[in-house]
Order: sequence, then structure tokens, then C-alpha cells
Amino acid sequence: MGNNPTKKQLEKLCKPTGLYPNIKWDPHIVKKLVTKSLISPLYPPQTEKKDINHEECPICFYLYPTINYTSCCNHKICSECFLQITPSKPTAENLCPFCQKPFFQVGFLGNRSREEIEQEDQEIKHNNELSLESQKKEQEEFNKHREDIWKKIKKDEQEIKQFEATITNLNNVTKLPNNDQDQINIFKQTENEQYQPFEDITEFQDINFDQNQDQNQTQDLPEIIELVSYQK
Repeated sequence: MGNNPTKKQLEKLCKPTGLYPNIKWDPHIVKKLVTKSLISPLYPPQTEKKDINHEECPICFYLYPTINYTSCCNHKICSECFLQITPSKPTAENLCPFCQKPFFQVGFLGNRSREEIEQEDQEIKHNNELSLESQKKEQEEFNKHREDIWKKIKKDEQEIKQFEATITNLNNVTKLPNNDQDQINIFKQTENEQYQPFEDITEFQDINFDQNQDQNQTQDLPEIIELVSYQK
């Protein structure tokens, strides 16, 4: 394990170094977090790796002797970046900058040896690879599912078109053309005008009686003429 700072040194590492202009945390709370090893001491950021054990923060890209790890996805983050992006009272709206999970928090494991750091880096790399493989697999499954849906939609569209074509053909078979239908209507109208039915049997009998009477009068006409001539 690496050397831990003394109590006197730790007192100096409880204040922000000025990496960010404003950190909305009570200095007493920050000091308590550092002295209780809840977050890493606020070491001055380094641009060059002076020690093999120095680790890089993936947000500010500075190097530090010790660093924090996110509780949700185990990513590295320095204390000043953590204090900058996290309110003093975490809420569900405070998301992890790496995996976007709510209630973002970090943990500090203390000074670590070179072997521990290398092992941790390997584990992070392996987890990232697994995550990429999982995302790739999920994307492939999603693409396949979407393709299956499109195939079903196209098949349904073809079946609907075939059904509509069948209905159209049936209508064409059972329905007469407009010209033929018009001719039939005209014929029926003419037939009705020429052969109007009697309203009842009485009307028919009256007509027959009138016709018979006219015929009888015509037959009696010669006798009437002869009678008149005789009287004269």
C-alpha cells in the first residue's frame, strides 16, 4: 500500500485547490468527508505523472496520488470534480456523469499499490468490454425484432390488397354494367305504361258490360228501323 498523509498534511488537503472557481459545499462538510476518508484528499492536480501510482481523472484529465471511484459504475473521479458536479444534498436528479444513474455517489479506497491500480484498470477495461458486447447484442436483437415487424407489416399489406382485389372481382361479376341496367329500367317503365292493371274486378266487369251493351244495341238497330218505317 502507498503512504498515507499525516494528520498535519491532511489538514492542508481539505480545501479546494482552485480548479473550479465555485464549489457550493460547506468547508466544514468537505473537511469531514476528507478526514473520515469518505472522499480522496484534495491534492493539487498534476499534468505529469511523477509517480507510477498517480491516477488520471477522466473529467478534468489531471493526475492525482489518490482518486475516488463511483459507487454505481466504478469509474474514477477526483474529489474536486465530484464536489463540482454534486450538490451537498444529493437527489434523484443528480446523475452519474458516466452511467447516468440517479443519486450519484463516490467511494474512496485510500492509497493503493501499483498492483492494485493495474488490477483495477484491468477490471474496468474488462467491464467496459462486456458492456460494449452487451450493447452490441441488444442492438442486434432490436434490429432483428424491428425487421420481423416490418416483414409482418408488408405481409399484412399484401393480404389486404389481395382481399380488396377479390371483393372488387366479385362486385364486377354480380353487378350489371350501367348501360345494361339503364336499358332494363326503361323496358320495365314502358311495360308498366302499356299494361297498367285494373284497380279491382269491378272496374273490369263494368268495362265488359259496356262493351256487351254496345254490341246488343248494334244488333237491334235494323229492327228498330223497320218498325219506324211501318208506322209511317
